[in-house]
This record gives sequence, C-alpha cells and structure tokens, in this order.
Amino acid sequence: MTTRARKRIDLTVVTFDSRADFEATRTRFDERVPLLDPSITRSLVNSQAAWSEVEAAITQTLGPTGFLAVSRVDQGAPGARGARTNDVEACKAWA
Repeated sequence: MTTRARKRIDLTVVTFDSRADFEATRTRFDERVPLLDPSITRSLVNSQAAWSEVEAAITQTLGPTGFLAVSRVDQGAPGARGARTNDVEACKAWA
C-alpha cells in the first residue's frame, strides 16, 4: 500500500565552522545536554508517578543548559558508504 503525503515539511540545516573537531564538539554537547537515564523513566512509569514526581526526577538530571536528551541514535559515519579516512567516526541524532 502506498500513501501520499499531504503535508509540507520544512527542513532547516544548520552548518557552522568550529575551532574544535567533531568529537570535541560532541563531547561538549553531551556534557551540556545529558542523556536521560532510561532507568529513571522506567521507575517513573512503573511507580505510576504523579506529574510532580516526574518533574522533580527530571529536574535533577538537567544539564547546565536546562535541557536533556531523551534519546540518542548513532547514525554512523556521514556518507558511510563512501567515507574517507578523515571523515568523523560517527554522527548522532538527539531528541
């Protein structure tokens, strides 16, 4: 079965020059936007926590920016099929 999209999706790609390499940039991002520990989520769900308990648990895990990542997906090297040796080793998507 084929379904045709009926909505328009706008996509913005942000590119910037950095003094740091990809690994250093990713490490700094990971420090500032930490990954939510999945065991916290499981515990909140299993205990059927009230919203106030969810907020309290999540607030304790926020990074210095006030954000946290709820998931990270390793997408492999950019252009992995034709990657050159100087390409970065991995890309990640943060949600």
